[in-house]
Amino acid sequence: MSVVPTLYRALLRVAKGFYLNEQAGRSIYAGVRSGGLIPYAGVQTDWKNEQSFRMHLDALGPRDVQKMEWKDVVAATRLKFTAESRLNRNERIDRGFLALKNLGNHNALVRTCLENGAFDPKYRPPGLLYRVGDVVDVQGLGKGVICSWYFPKLKYAKERKLKVKYMVLLHTDKTAPEDRWKLYRVHQERIHLAEIPAPISNPSLIFYFDGFEDGRHVPSAALAQRFPEDVKPTPASILPTIMQLQNADEEELTKYLTSPDKTIVNFTKVALEAIWSNEAGENAKQELESALDQLESSEAAAEGISAIEKLVQAHPDWAHALEKLAMAHLAEENFKDAHRLFQRVLDLKPNHFRALSGLATCAVRLRDWNLAHDTASKLIRISPESAIALKVLAKVDEALYHLL
Repeated sequence: MSVVPTLYRALLRVAKGFYLNEQAGRSIYAGVRSGGLIPYAGVQTDWKNEQSFRMHLDALGPRDVQKMEWKDVVAATRLKFTAESRLNRNERIDRGFLALKNLGNHNALVRTCLENGAFDPKYRPPGLLYRVGDVVDVQGLGKGVICSWYFPKLKYAKERKLKVKYMVLLHTDKTAPEDRWKLYRVHQERIHLAEIPAPISNPSLIFYFDGFEDGRHVPSAALAQRFPEDVKPTPASILPTIMQLQNADEEELTKYLTSPDKTIVNFTKVALEAIWSNEAGENAKQELESALDQLESSEAAAEGISAIEKLVQAHPDWAHALEKLAMAHLAEENFKDAHRLFQRVLDLKPNHFRALSGLATCAVRLRDWNLAHDTASKLIRISPESAIALKVLAKVDEALYHLL
């Protein structure tokens, strides 16, 4: 029997196991982000290996593998055998066997996590008061956010009434692993909702949550999958009529950005652009268009920026001009100035999709991974097909490896 066909079939089998796990959200990445898997010695290596397996399938990050079809996995695996290479036949076979071993070991690790319940969904029992993502005050400890909850498993559980315990990540700026990874197990009686819910600060927050909205930390997709009843249900896809599109205000148009119909999304963006550009009046709009024309010319670019700055001074609450000025600074790689201006836009219009895109890009270039993560995650919720958001989140996933 030829070695190569046998190796190819074996790799396909383990690749299928990896693919099915990814489709179901079973991975080291998902385990850590859902709180089902507490970081352990060697988790960095396992996480990095998992990332490399995804890259071998020509995917940018965890989200892309989940969108692949099995035929794409087969094609990616086959390409490893058929593509031109400088390596000789024996070296390629050796690498194939090494990949087979590593991927098999990874699948076994995920299977162990599965058997230990790391990916099991948890449904809310009666009497549970708080939800994952709630900002709470813990008696004797201070402010924190609920990351998970569970009922302790006791040997004589039938003889005792079990009390729920919450896993709480406390507000802290300490970066030592023993501080930032410490989750406190707290009885419900010691907890109450924070009177003024504000986002907490913790270096590990980025692993569990995707930003802060409506007074709560937004659970990551993995955390939401593990605690499905603790999160808001995903709104149904919106397919507005032409009449609805024509009569929609800015808030309604922003909701239409989530539509699966690309034509509707494109129409919505044009409609939003029209609203934003006219907010300071026709004269200001024409002046801005003239300044933008100057930006297109390398000789008059400085004059164009100066003209937009004057418009911003004259109309400090005109988000459209602020965003154009921010984009100009971003093009010049003045990331700090662009960051400041994009933030001003979002202070005026929290769901401005282009400002979110620009701010996420600035955050990556400034290596502010928390801001990049939260901003891109919000952009994905508003505009699910945003290519920039997907790229930023892939960059953040790479950075998370170094934060473990």
